[in-house]
Amino acid sequence: TAPADPNSTDDSAAAAPPNGVSPAVQAKENELLERLRGEGRVMVAFSGGVDSSYLAWAADKVAGYSAAV
Repeated sequence: TAPADPNSTDDSAAAAPPNGVSPAVQAKENELLERLRGEGRVMVAFSGGVDSSYLAWAADKVAGYSAAV
C-alpha cells in the first residue's frame, strides 16, 4: 500500500467522539442554548426544514413545557 499523504485533508481515520458530535459542534450548540436562555422569550417560525426544526428543538430544550409549540 502507498504511504499516507501528509497533505491530505481526509479525517476519516480520526476517531469519532463517544457521542458522535465533535467538540466544535457541541460548543456551537451550547452557545445557541445560552443565547436562547438569555433572550427569555422567543418565537420560532417553523417551516419544517432542518434549520427551523433544529431551532425549534433548541428553543423547546431551553423553555421546556413553558413553551407553546
